[in-house]
Amino acid sequence: MIPAPVDYVRPETMTAAFAALSDDDAKILAGGHSLIPLMKLRFARPSVLVDVSRVVPSGVEATAREGVWIGGFTTWRDIAAAAELTGPYSAARACAAAIGDVQVRNRGTIAGGLCHADPAADMPAAALALDATLVIASPAGERLGHFDGFVSSPFEPHLGVQEVLTGVRLPAQPAGARSAYQFVEDAASGYPIAGAAALVVVADSEIVQCRLGITGVSVCAFRPLATEENVLGWGSRSDWRDLCSRVRSACDGVTVMADRSADAVYRATMAQLVTARAVRQAFLDAAAAETA
Repeated sequence: MIPAPVDYVRPETMTAAFAALSDDDAKILAGGHSLIPLMKLRFARPSVLVDVSRVVPSGVEATAREGVWIGGFTTWRDIAAAAELTGPYSAARACAAAIGDVQVRNRGTIAGGLCHADPAADMPAAALALDATLVIASPAGERLGHFDGFVSSPFEPHLGVQEVLTGVRLPAQPAGARSAYQFVEDAASGYPIAGAAALVVVADSEIVQCRLGITGVSVCAFRPLATEENVLGWGSRSDWRDLCSRVRSACDGVTVMADRSADAVYRATMAQLVTARAVRQAFLDAAAAETA
């Protein structure tokens, strides 16, 4: 289908972007690979598209003290190739590499993806596991907000009318920390039926810290706090069956989605599987770094 008529602006300054976004029906264009298909189906009918490509920064920067900063207009392709996103940040790189196809990764951006708030998006899992902080600009200035809590319902981020996500900060992680992302793909859509990111810290061949993010399972990505506690102590002296037992709580307290791709029981089972796989992969990487 053809989208409904819409105005288009490409501001040169953030002030001009804020002015364009004062229209309640304005939408930010930050890659467009999620928004434009919705417009073609007329599920989305914005009055004006505000292209922020000239005012939102891109790029990936790393510092020893502050961790990694990712500009909001950084494409999935550049994130997947970023040398800065290795070691403890590998989950972010793996998520970006798993997104869509070549065309989507070439044009889609991290700010656009996170703000679209699709329940089946990959990157929210890594954003939770890595404790991402969002840099959000508005006419009142700049504020920081944790990604945990940024989304509570599908396609509705906690973002004000004139607010723009300009960057994502991944904090410095403990020495030896490693992360991983695993998912089970819906063959028809390419989206994950369930995806999980894990960040672990290993000492004496056991997990002593763990942070998890699960996506594709419920109305938004979430942290399974009980499971994070359960996997502590798992390590080289334990086996795969023990790990699978420890992650059975991954979907406790969460309403699991059911659709044409998977019923709730299958999706919850896959969530447990990918969580165990992500924890194991992160552990193996951390254990290898510990003995190197």
